Amino acid sequence: MIIVGLDMATKVGYAILENGTLLDRGLVRADAKDKNIAQCDWIEDYGFFVEAKSIARNIMAAIPKDFDFVYIEQTNQGINRTTQKQLEFIHFAVLDSFDSAGQRDKVRYVNSSIWRSTLKITMNKDDRKHNKMVKSGEARGKITAKHLAVRWANATYDLQLKQKDNDIADALAVATYGNTYEKRCKPSVTASDIEKIFEKT
Repeated sequence: MIIVGLDMATKVGYAILENGTLLDRGLVRADAKDKNIAQCDWIEDYGFFVEAKSIARNIMAAIPKDFDFVYIEQTNQGINRTTQKQLEFIHFAVLDSFDSAGQRDKVRYVNSSIWRSTLKITMNKDDRKHNKMVKSGEARGKITAKHLAVRWANATYDLQLKQKDNDIADALAVATYGNTYEKRCKPSVTASDIEKIFEKT
């Protein structure tokens, strides 16, 4: 079974698992010429559209055509309206590409809180203590969810990802979650039942 995980942003992290084994991972960006159009065009929304379509094309080129499921991290409400709108264009373009390829029924969305809790990507006692010290000025460098995902990916897949690779780490976690879900669930189980399934384990 081939599971693809996507962490969507202007740089899309992707990870590909086959039966739980890491096949490939990386970042997908818009082509330089499309990025230039997006940045130079005075019609902001058209620029978003051009960049989003470029990202979607590059995602489709990076992943195998015979995948079983693609898991995409659900969007969270952003504080920057322009960035949020750009992300929505990227989601649309990517979903449109899967739909055009006849793969609509293979797409699954998952909330970040669900994949993080299922994979137990949470702060430990030392992380909380460190962040408390940062808050009081005794230490520097707050530990965030992105740090935890990189640490988890390195430990789980014996990688050497750096903090700047956090989109890849998130995509790998999303793919791992999808692989776990698809292995354990019967086709009759709906996405809304997922929390109940993992609560029992």
